[in-house]
Amino acid sequence: MIPKVPRLTPRGFGPITVDDWFAMPDSVDRYELSDGMLVLAPPGDVEHGGIAGALSVSLLGAARPKGGWALGYGIGLVLANDIGYTPDALYLSKARMRLRSRRGIEGAPDIVVEVLSPRTRRYDLRTKLPNYLAHGVTEVWIIDPAAQTVAVHRAGEEPEIVTFGQSIPSRVVDVGTALLDRLPPLPDE
Repeated sequence: MIPKVPRLTPRGFGPITVDDWFAMPDSVDRYELSDGMLVLAPPGDVEHGGIAGALSVSLLGAARPKGGWALGYGIGLVLANDIGYTPDALYLSKARMRLRSRRGIEGAPDIVVEVLSPRTRRYDLRTKLPNYLAHGVTEVWIIDPAAQTVAVHRAGEEPEIVTFGQSIPSRVVDVGTALLDRLPPLPDE
């Protein structure tokens, strides 16, 4: 069973805006903003971090020669006044570099990457994925470590799904396999 991700809205207050979200004090907890509510976003595990890191490096290597940029985990992405996420990685083409601001990315990047984990799977697939596509993200890459698959989603189309070791079927940028089939194995528990 997939657990539900807690959502928080302070008592006595209306919906939270992205300005409120960016003004929050530093905390050990990480929150995202979904439809004006704070959503607790727990940290990923080592496998999650390794996959997100490999994709960030691959995207950055492909972006820089073309005048674009890629960013990894922790950057604020504003899609609307009441929607702000921190994707695992994102890619900006040269044409979308204007979306960068001091506080984060303000608008839809070309590619957003989300690495699924048992704690956030439902939220990533049912809330974030449709919001990304509805707000103009060209491709959303959903990485499933358990199934070892990459699903490339585009608005109005069925996703293209490949397994680790196959080239990621992006129409935006070529990162090959992003070396996902070469991640070091985790130690036995």
